[in-house]
Amino acid sequence: MRDAGAVPMHGGNLARAALLEATATFMVGLIVAGEDPSAMFAPVAQMGAPQ
Repeated sequence: MRDAGAVPMHGGNLARAALLEATATFMVGLIVAGEDPSAMFAPVAQMGAPQ
């Protein structure tokens, strides 16, 4: 991640790996289709504090 210029973040334990993989596959499919996946999510500043 760091070699690509990105900053890794904690996404949970391995129990969530299948969810992450499915979400990434869905997002890549949107990108390949010419869509903007970020348009589906509210900006982080508008999400509020984590519970």
